Amino acid sequence: MLKTVRLKVLPTVTNCLSWSHEGALAVVAGENVMILVPRCFTPDGSTKSKQQFWISRANMRQLIIDSMDDEIAPAEAKLYSIGEEQGPGYAKQVSWSPLGASRYRRCLLAVVSTNHRLYIFEPVGHVGGDMRLVHDLTPLICDYDGLPIREGEELDDVARKRLRARCRSMTWSPPCRIDGNRWGVSFMAAGNDFLEIVFLRVTFDRKEVVGHIAPFTEKDVVGWLGKRVTHIQLLRWSPWVRCKDGKHWAFLAYVWNGKVWVSRVAFDMKDSTAPKATVVGDPVVVGGAISERHPVFAVAFAPEEIGGKIVLAFSAQMCSTVVTFDIFGQLLCKEDFKNDFIEVVSGLSFAPSDTPNTIVIQVLSVQGKSQSITYTVPFASSTAPTSTSIVHSSGDILMLDAPTDEELRSFSSTWPAILAEMKQDFMAEFEIPTAITRGYGLAVSPIGGITAIAASFHPKDSLEYITGSNEKMVIVFATAPGSSGSWKNFEFSADGALPNPITISTETVLLEAMALGESFTSRVHAAISATAVDNPNLDTISYLEGEDMKEFLAKHTLLDAPLNSQRYSVALKILEHPRNQPLELLPENPHIIAAPIATALSAPRSLSEDFESKRILYSMACVGIMGFYSSPTILSLAKDVFEWLDVNTPPETRFDLELEIIGMRARAANGEEKETEMNVENGFVSSLEKCKICNEGVVWRDLRIAECTSGHRFSRCALTFLPITDPKETRECAVCARTVLGGHAKGKTWAGLVEAIWGGWEVCMLCGGRYWAEGS
Repeated sequence: MLKTVRLKVLPTVTNCLSWSHEGALAVVAGENVMILVPRCFTPDGSTKSKQQFWISRANMRQLIIDSMDDEIAPAEAKLYSIGEEQGPGYAKQVSWSPLGASRYRRCLLAVVSTNHRLYIFEPVGHVGGDMRLVHDLTPLICDYDGLPIREGEELDDVARKRLRARCRSMTWSPPCRIDGNRWGVSFMAAGNDFLEIVFLRVTFDRKEVVGHIAPFTEKDVVGWLGKRVTHIQLLRWSPWVRCKDGKHWAFLAYVWNGKVWVSRVAFDMKDSTAPKATVVGDPVVVGGAISERHPVFAVAFAPEEIGGKIVLAFSAQMCSTVVTFDIFGQLLCKEDFKNDFIEVVSGLSFAPSDTPNTIVIQVLSVQGKSQSITYTVPFASSTAPTSTSIVHSSGDILMLDAPTDEELRSFSSTWPAILAEMKQDFMAEFEIPTAITRGYGLAVSPIGGITAIAASFHPKDSLEYITGSNEKMVIVFATAPGSSGSWKNFEFSADGALPNPITISTETVLLEAMALGESFTSRVHAAISATAVDNPNLDTISYLEGEDMKEFLAKHTLLDAPLNSQRYSVALKILEHPRNQPLELLPENPHIIAAPIATALSAPRSLSEDFESKRILYSMACVGIMGFYSSPTILSLAKDVFEWLDVNTPPETRFDLELEIIGMRARAANGEEKETEMNVENGFVSSLEKCKICNEGVVWRDLRIAECTSGHRFSRCALTFLPITDPKETRECAVCARTVLGGHAKGKTWAGLVEAIWGGWEVCMLCGGRYWAEGS
């Protein structure tokens, strides 16, 4: 399991953890959002380093001060909010976007601050570098004119606009994947101080409002101003359900006035550039706290359908509740699970189970108490759900009467047992008879096998307090009680099921492997063995007229199961592979390179009218004849490319040598000529690719190094095999450290095949890792 991380900060809010689909764990801690980014290896290749994470941060105070306008004028008494008068404020809530929203298809971080503003941060530079502010969405929400103007208004425009500009809570939806959009579309829901919810579509380079929902009236707002909260809290999206008419819908759960409400929101995605949001039916109350004056502490949806059902859970005082819906939006059943939590619940999350139609719900309180619910969904409303609930007091762990060794090992790795053991160690260290555990948050890793807990330990008696410097938060990594396996969407199984680098990052897979060891990697190897039996069939790669080029490139490479099995095989070896020894490029993984080459060479020639596109086309054809000459398909595609280039380049640019090599390769394949007689090991001098320094021809001999006839040498791009002549235009894989072209160089634009390749192959083709680049 991952080692415990100790931070010299204490959270100022509950539910302070959020885990991204690229494996980064965000921790809300006052004016900082600490971000733990997994490091899968050390510079010398050892995975036994004391540090398993880079610790970066988004400094709320400094970044928000830098981006703020003039100070906000104080509001009148009935609209007064102390958070608004506190200047920049601290982080109050954080949430990661799905993969694909940031540069290089990484995740954005959304932060709601205590002064009621909504900010978007993105990673910049090295994968362990700090975050930078890219959007302040508050003005966009404030200026949105689509919210309803009702008759009989009881507030003036200034007051209404001020309440609507205050963001109180937000959440990202899971990606809504549609045909022709492999990354999907994610919608952010932001709740304001006027009992309204605004839907936004946000990426690193765009921000727009796409709809809203106003489930309550202005009278509700006016009636509670100054008396009770007038904002919606704890927004959560359910998984998407696809309808036959091309629309998608999802539940949006939210809390107000001690009740949990659920609205059904549908999006028409026929035109992905302009999605239309509609609300289906009226909001439904599915439960709540003891009374309207008691709070609901936490709400969560299961991240995927469980047995074809949508599962919602929420926690209030003395009780956790699980609600099940069918895929038609009908409520099937609701079941309460009693506990003794009078205090605030600081974390609620789902974990997967290998048992069919079963899921694990885990609850953490601020006093370190826990509740684990193993819930089996009913088949119909008339079927009673099967479930069990176990409640642990802080430090009190009940064991079975006679546990087996396997049960003992399994239980000792769960987070309630680890917290209890750490509490005993704390008391022994400071020689105190009693202590208390404070729980700040709980989060489950994207694949589902790791649970992270934010907690701290303190003397129970204030007279025994040692010193304030001992107030340190720990992030504990463990398994969930009763949980096993992975989420189905990211599952590795012996029947060949495995995810792809679009739906989950390789960094997350390696994080799971580092934490769970053999129990996880054995499943990965089983899936690899079942999938890698079939190598990609290059003859099936064929471009259809009108097909989106980026989707075509991704379909035959990043979405191909046999190729992905090879990528995960490479990634697992990286865990044990020293970084100072170069990884093999071709001998070990020929198909990972062959498929992209065949796909690029199959692109329509109309995309290669510009010179840069011709260079890529030529480079990949050269790799084909020098490294993949045993494939008749690639030889044939390369021959077509050279013949086309011969016609569409200046007369002085000749391709006789390239075509002669293809002819020799073909004769050798037919037995007409021996390979030893071909004598092409020394390569050939290109008349198209010229040295940037001396303008002499580049010798095609080495797939790693480009060298001209004058001896000038350049590294080759690991994706296109072009010489790298400007480091500012490069990207580096965060996993295998290979360098490729296509960085976001300032003022640089691309077109044709170049643009399609940079847009279609946005993650590492060799291992599936995410790219990063200096300054972007």
